[in-house]
Amino acid sequence: QVNYNKNGISDISYDLEYLGAHLSYDYQNICLDLHAKRPVELLALLGDNEVEPFLEACNEKLKVNLEEGFADIPEEDSEEMKEYYEGHEVTIETLAEFSISEDGIIVYYDTFFPHYARVYEPSSVLSFSFEEISQFLDHENEVVKRLFKDQKAIS
Repeated sequence: QVNYNKNGISDISYDLEYLGAHLSYDYQNICLDLHAKRPVELLALLGDNEVEPFLEACNEKLKVNLEEGFADIPEEDSEEMKEYYEGHEVTIETLAEFSISEDGIIVYYDTFFPHYARVYEPSSVLSFSFEEISQFLDHENEVVKRLFKDQKAIS
């Protein structure tokens, strides 16, 4: 799937879900700066002193996803499923898995659910609209400038 392909930025991903004895999936993404001919790294797009605030925003979104997801898990399985998330949070390393789309930036979080429990897995997709993420980005960065070229109302 081509998620984004404008202004010298191209974001392509594929995901594959398959069912055998248990639900399984694989996801790969690459975001390229076609002008510089190299991958785009989300950390490089963040402004000075914005990494920690952005991580906090990611963890807040993750918390909401977990609360919504665990509300749908049968009570007899809920506690066991919650244990898979204990002690985990979005970190700098987590930010390596992201995608750019027409709507904004998506951070993908590894949920740590084993394959047999993925049917209960809450959403691990942390979506930020361009308006939401704008405050965390370095607007002097050339990739960010091109990314926001068509987002005039919030750049």
